[in-house]
Amino acid sequence: MSFMDKMAQTLNKVGEKTSEVANTTKTKMDIAKVKSNVDEKYKLLGELVYTALKENKTVDEQVQAYINEIDILKAEIANLESQLGE
Repeated sequence: MSFMDKMAQTLNKVGEKTSEVANTTKTKMDIAKVKSNVDEKYKLLGELVYTALKENKTVDEQVQAYINEIDILKAEIANLESQLGE
């Protein structure tokens, strides 16, 4: 194998690794963003429950809506985390 062939092979490997690192970084950033959304939903859910209990109101449908949204976001996190393992 000539020097130029080895050089081309090395550059291809570097390019592949760079692409892998970029994809991993993007996925980790996506996970962080979704986790932040989950935290925001928890905060809003807590405020809703606090206010409802303080004012003796029923908010079952609203609570369930937040729970559903959180479950969807957690499934998205699990999906993204599984992509990191591939």
